[in-house]
Amino acid sequence: MAKQTNSVEDWRLLAERDLSVAEYLAANMVPTPTQIIAYHCQQAAEKYLKGALVVLEEEPPYIHDLDELCAIADMRLVLLHTHTIKDFLAKEIPELFQ
Repeated sequence: MAKQTNSVEDWRLLAERDLSVAEYLAANMVPTPTQIIAYHCQQAAEKYLKGALVVLEEEPPYIHDLDELCAIADMRLVLLHTHTIKDFLAKEIPELFQ
């Protein structure tokens, strides 16, 4: 198994690539491949969450479950006395919510 990246910037770039693929497919393919677009959106969310875990000084696990990744991030945030991953990201990376 290949080693995962642990750079926040690498996770962000990987997530943005998945979003770019989803956007391209949505704009250019007929019929619209909704299942493939959903897959790339899920992949982007996973990578953004893993980047958030790196920011939180937590080793991203080799899993793909978004609920579990959110739970891990939320547990880490509780330890850091913050409310939720959304609150943390809104503070640390406000451009995600503009």
